Amino acid sequence: MPSDPSDLVGLSASLAHFIMHAEKPAILLDGLDYLVSTNGFRPAIAVINKISQTNSLKDGIFLISSPTDLAMQGKPTVLEVFDDVPPVQVRIKGIGSVELGENFRLQLDFFNIGKRPAYLESVENIIPHRCRVIQEPRGYKLRASSLLMGGKRLEPFQLETVVIALQGTDPGEEIIEGRVLFRNDKGFESSLSIEPVSIKVLQPQVLELESEQARSTFSFLIRAFNEDYMISKQPLDRSGWRSLGQVADGARISTSVLYGSEGKHGRPIYELLSRGLIEERVFTKHRGRGGEAVKVRVSYEREPVRRYIDRMLLRGR
Repeated sequence: MPSDPSDLVGLSASLAHFIMHAEKPAILLDGLDYLVSTNGFRPAIAVINKISQTNSLKDGIFLISSPTDLAMQGKPTVLEVFDDVPPVQVRIKGIGSVELGENFRLQLDFFNIGKRPAYLESVENIIPHRCRVIQEPRGYKLRASSLLMGGKRLEPFQLETVVIALQGTDPGEEIIEGRVLFRNDKGFESSLSIEPVSIKVLQPQVLELESEQARSTFSFLIRAFNEDYMISKQPLDRSGWRSLGQVADGARISTSVLYGSEGKHGRPIYELLSRGLIEERVFTKHRGRGGEAVKVRVSYEREPVRRYIDRMLLRGR
């Protein structure tokens, strides 16, 4: 059995081999929360779902360890999938920072880790006050800040994803502390607090550059970075670097404007460097100029620049 909790492929393969070769397999999966925190919610749940389906082919027993208040204090409690109350896990995705007036997606993932079906009734306090709904989730309704799910049946080991389209309307930061209400097939009601997440609605970032050449240079370097890092998946430290000759060709401006005179930077490069929008580096092992070449790229590791570039790329500019 693989000891690395991040090796979900190895875990799945080992358990599948055990299940198919055992007469009546019995599996205890311990540390579900650790698997989720290491690999992310969806990948971990996908593996559990696959194990469950394989195990059902042999009429096996599948037990999952789940933390309770006692477990948090050091006493692990085994949660059997035969419990009457179906345990439901909920995760929120798509939260972070958005600009005022920007559209974004709030995603809720529901997963039933019990043996019995769960019936999802509602999720309270899920809509941020600093945002407005621009599109309701398919198949569900919203009332005030709550999501009405109308007793949605969630089968054992089933994942249900709900997406709500929102728009930031009020600058500031807000904590979302939602609660999901659900019941089992006997009508027993329960509720679960969702792990709080924060959202920041930021004032739109306006970038004013003095010269048209600086704007053209910066736009080209954004495209170059997008091509290397976002599309070609090159490492961050190697992405987006272009020589001044390449910048001149890509931005369609004269090289003399970029180089300036007496070895100094031209006005567009100086403006972008002085404002921290781009950075420069000397690369060796190049022909001519003593084997060295100066290259520039956008300062993507600076948070304000990264946010501006991400917004530009999302808008397709």
